[in-house]
Amino acid sequence: MYGVAMVLVFYFFRGRKWYFLVAQIFVFIYINCFRVSSLEYGYTVFNYKVYIPQQVFAIFALPVIWMYNGNQGFHSKGIKYLFYIFYPVHMLVLFLISIFL
Repeated sequence: MYGVAMVLVFYFFRGRKWYFLVAQIFVFIYINCFRVSSLEYGYTVFNYKVYIPQQVFAIFALPVIWMYNGNQGFHSKGIKYLFYIFYPVHMLVLFLISIFL
């Protein structure tokens, strides 16, 4: 549900005007920090425990999304299969790391 909401936010605020970008940031923060924040990281700052929702780090994806210009980028069969294989391989690596830790 929230993933669809984010797609709609990018659709309705798709202009390059500064207030559209600010609106995307605020809605992105609201959805990712206050609606989807199930996992939290705990940090100690000045002897206080501070919890940061894991989804807050999704904000770093915004500049990459904003750089998309509507055109397909460089592609070849090698690059295509590299991206197809990357996800399962990196999930396997993370799984193996979790076993050994």
